[in-house]
Amino acid sequence: MDGKGDGPAVQFLKAAPPDLTTMGKRYNEKNVALRVTSVLRFGTGRKADGKLVMPVWGDLFYQLENRNGHPDIVRMRISNLSEYVQSMQTKSAGFAGSDITDDQLTRRTQNSAGLLVRSTHQSMV
Repeated sequence: MDGKGDGPAVQFLKAAPPDLTTMGKRYNEKNVALRVTSVLRFGTGRKADGKLVMPVWGDLFYQLENRNGHPDIVRMRISNLSEYVQSMQTKSAGFAGSDITDDQLTRRTQNSAGLLVRSTHQSMV
């Protein structure tokens, strides 16, 4: 996953996803993690027809975790995703990624993925 919006699922989407590696440049922000956190928690708004532009992932995460009583995991997932998008920012545009190393990010992402699988499994049992 390179975050450029050209992945294998793009053919099934109505609107092409944005290139996440250029968010800092598009929004003139060095730290896009705050923007990503906000979008994950609250969405991006609605179109004129009332449909969501992007789903509110935070709500989905909270629904999964509230069944198991782990709201801290939701905050960790959102934080990890935000840091991951921050780390993808194009350095040539003057918007360097976060100070987190690739190894640290990989471990955090793997930990989040493991918690998601375990909590999803528990909610299904």
